Amino acid sequence: MKPSRMLFASLTALALAVAVAGAALALAGGGKGASESGGPPRASFPPPTENLTVDRQAVELPPDRQAVPAPIDALEVRVLEWTPRQYVAHIRAGLPGGCAQPYTYTLDRKDATFEIAVLNSMPRGEPACTLVNAAYELEVHLGSLGRHLQPGETYTVRVNGRTVAFTAQ
Repeated sequence: MKPSRMLFASLTALALAVAVAGAALALAGGGKGASESGGPPRASFPPPTENLTVDRQAVELPPDRQAVPAPIDALEVRVLEWTPRQYVAHIRAGLPGGCAQPYTYTLDRKDATFEIAVLNSMPRGEPACTLVNAAYELEVHLGSLGRHLQPGETYTVRVNGRTVAFTAQ
């Protein structure tokens, strides 16, 4: 075989291997962010801790920005089929205008109620901002079955005025 054909065959095999690996990764759900699938991007917040009262406002805002409640477009509780089962609040929050940025969230649990406040940051005053609305998603760890949540118990999750209930199974 000529060297040019060998090079072409090698490059073709490499491209095919990369394509197959990428397809396998996509089918497995690995490496696929929400923005790659056409959905909103995921906010990058610090990972959840075991503590069920969490204040994510660790980063101080610059003096020209302020924290404001984020509009909540969607809220659902998802079950991660791990052992033990994990429950997370999947939240889609809005960015009303081009100046809004994801900022932080807080989580507070009282008995069977989880209160989550999702905050955006906005400039102080009334700056000229684009009217482009966007969204982002985040997941807030609520706890694991048997450790933080009891089987058969009904829990309420409230996020910036939206409410959903679920029963731990």
